Amino acid sequence: MALTCTNVTLRQKPLRNDRISLYLDYYPAIRNPYTMKMSRREFLDIYIYAKPKNEQQRMFNQEMLNKAEAYRRTVREVQGLSAQMQTNQSSQCLYLTQFGSRLLFDFPCLVENSL
Repeated sequence: MALTCTNVTLRQKPLRNDRISLYLDYYPAIRNPYTMKMSRREFLDIYIYAKPKNEQQRMFNQEMLNKAEAYRRTVREVQGLSAQMQTNQSSQCLYLTQFGSRLLFDFPCLVENSL
C-alpha cells in the first residue's frame, strides 16, 4: 500500500469588500472526516486587509498570516505522523494476517478455540 504525503499550501482568495480570505490547499485531495468526500481546500475563516491603510492594519495582516502559517505547519506535521502510523499499522496487519494464516494451517485447533 503506497501512501502519499499531501502538500499543504497557504493560499489567498480576494473578496469583494477589500479583504482577503486565507485557505489551505491540499494536493492531492484529502478526505473530509465529517462528510467523507474528497476535498482540496480548507477555508480557515481568517481574513486580512487587501490594501492596509495604516501600520495597525499591516501588523494585523502579519499576525494573521503568521497564525495561518503556524496552522499549516501543524496540519502538515499531523499528516506526517498519521502517514507513519498508517504505514506501521498496515505492516502490522499484514504480518498478523500472514501469521494468522500460518496458525490456521499449522495449528487449526488454536484458531478455532480463539473464536
